Amino acid sequence: MIMDECSGFAIYRLPNRSCCTLMMQQGEIEQVGTLQMLDRKEGFVVAPFAIGDTTPLLLIRAEKTLDIDLSSDEEFPLPPMTFRHHDSPVLHDDRNSYEQTFQLFHGQLLSRSFEKIVLARTSFHASSAAPNEKDVAAMFVRACRAHPRLFVALVSTPASGTWLVATPEILLNGSNGQYRTVALAGTMNVDPDKEIVWSQKNKSEQHVVATYISDCLHRQGCESQEEGPYTFRAAHLVHLRSDFRFGLGDATRLGRLLSELHPTPAVCGIPKQSAQQFIVGHEPVSRRYFSGFMGSLFPQGETYLYVSLRCMEVTDSGFLLHAGGGLLPESEMENEWKETEDKMQTISQCIATSEM
Repeated sequence: MIMDECSGFAIYRLPNRSCCTLMMQQGEIEQVGTLQMLDRKEGFVVAPFAIGDTTPLLLIRAEKTLDIDLSSDEEFPLPPMTFRHHDSPVLHDDRNSYEQTFQLFHGQLLSRSFEKIVLARTSFHASSAAPNEKDVAAMFVRACRAHPRLFVALVSTPASGTWLVATPEILLNGSNGQYRTVALAGTMNVDPDKEIVWSQKNKSEQHVVATYISDCLHRQGCESQEEGPYTFRAAHLVHLRSDFRFGLGDATRLGRLLSELHPTPAVCGIPKQSAQQFIVGHEPVSRRYFSGFMGSLFPQGETYLYVSLRCMEVTDSGFLLHAGGGLLPESEMENEWKETEDKMQTISQCIATSEM
């Protein structure tokens, strides 16, 4: 396959690896109707927060793959990228705008419409010149080197646009019928001079996510073993994390399992369906592929799927950064705003130096 003929690609680096994988496809990228329809399919999945006409569930076929050693300083070529046009939507770049939506979401918690709900915001980082493919490729390498413990991916298709992700959260990893997923919630900045002490709000948020995942696995008939919660470091932040390991005898059921898991309360809320509908209807800016998931899906081989957090979309005029935080009745606006600021730093630091 000639790279110029590629219609979509994904390049990704798994945590604690020095090598990345480039996966390319010619022809139209497959748009899958539902998560359940991923049963028996394989390739690189690009899933949105909510499947819709402008945010389809995508599957990049592995028509050609290349392994690239990132320890070398040599440049490597990537296929052409699609940069979506940016129309300057209303964003949560100021506290007043964010506070208005926070009060709306928080009111739903106080009225007990939801047990938990996640509020996201989007920030636009304008570029002095139109982003180019060479700089975006360099940003991917910079993200890999800055965040060796995270899953890092750069994905570009005509339907999704171009996204750079550096995420700590596993949605589903495994092979040979043995899989794991995680409950990751609660966020604090790393302070080397202070002992890590988790607030009751963070503990409660993590418990909600862990209980949800345990129930999902039970409904799918999976016997799971839980480890945690424990403190997990991701870049300059720490989170509370629990690991779930389980067996899945029929690997062709991965689509149905993913439909149960996504979106987890870590990115959505409880109850799931009504929280997702409320978020789609009331957040000022569509999340698109932020808080979806992406990664390699190979039921007869190895599957590595990660929640699309700490990410940005590269547009024709700059960078759309995304971050969110889980709200509970005891949540406070200033703390939630600061949490989104802290989370955006993970990916904003990867923007080309000339643009900083």
